[in-house]
Amino acid sequence: MLAKADYALLETGWGRIFDWSRVLAVPFLFPEHKNLRFTLDYDDDYAFFGALLEDPGYYSGLSGVDTAALALRKEYYKHNQQIALDYWVTFSKNIKKEEAGK
Repeated sequence: MLAKADYALLETGWGRIFDWSRVLAVPFLFPEHKNLRFTLDYDDDYAFFGALLEDPGYYSGLSGVDTAALALRKEYYKHNQQIALDYWVTFSKNIKKEEAGK
């Protein structure tokens, strides 16, 4: 159970709240790309999806891997790239802060 003070780090530490002995690893079929962000939290995310969904090569039956490939090939990720970059900077800072507190 987390102490109340630990909740401040939960936003960037969600991956460590699970019982890893029970986690099933699922292979990711696409190379990792830290700038590729499929979420609708900000206006820039909306711009990303708008560009992707309006692309003539996109259709609703397109696989996740092919959708990611299209977003990378057409560089649609540039719409919300800064948000992804900022996230990873904050994530790294908070991991260091968390490790220093152990």
